[in-house]
Amino acid sequence: MTAARLGSRFSVLWTASTISALGDGVTSVAAPLLVASTTSSPLVVSGVFFAASLPWLLFSLLSGGLVDRLDRRLVMVVVDWARAGTIGTLGAAVAVHQARVPLVYAAMFLLGTGETLFRAASMSLLPAMVDPALLERANGRLVGARMVVHDMLAGPLGGGREQPAAGGGRPGLAARGDRGRRALAAGPPRAAHDGDPDRTAQRDAHRVPVD
Repeated sequence: MTAARLGSRFSVLWTASTISALGDGVTSVAAPLLVASTTSSPLVVSGVFFAASLPWLLFSLLSGGLVDRLDRRLVMVVVDWARAGTIGTLGAAVAVHQARVPLVYAAMFLLGTGETLFRAASMSLLPAMVDPALLERANGRLVGARMVVHDMLAGPLGGGREQPAAGGGRPGLAARGDRGRRALAAGPPRAAHDGDPDRTAQRDAHRVPVD
């Protein structure tokens, strides 16, 4: 069994699925960092993951039944265009300083809903594209590519810092989130008297030595 026997149709499906998985992974990293740049509440930040995961609980079975009744190729095209529009809207909101937390939640919910449809369509389309004897190999390549780009490559791409454009342009979504992550990691500010020599001397005078 050679890779060529999977055919050009599978290559197109594999390319589309891999690019989509990369975009999903980058967004799933950048969106929480964007929210973290606006709040120090872990609960609010974790809401991003909840909003992105909730569609799988609500719509995964419905999506599977829906794509069985529709043109799977058309579903994949429409879903990815809709998700591109969602990301474009969120990016525009970031550019004009209007990326509020509810907007990020709504965007992640819509993206997660689209993913349930796209994944169901791509997996159900596979048996029609390859020989049954090659189905296991083809499925392994789809899943393997998603694991590599979504779970391994997306983190550095989504969490990496973008350099501002020449002339003092705004950093991108990932850079704004990265600043929030560093702020959270730094923790709350230290009390002003921590650096006071008199207070330090008094505290040391009352300290019990430990052998």
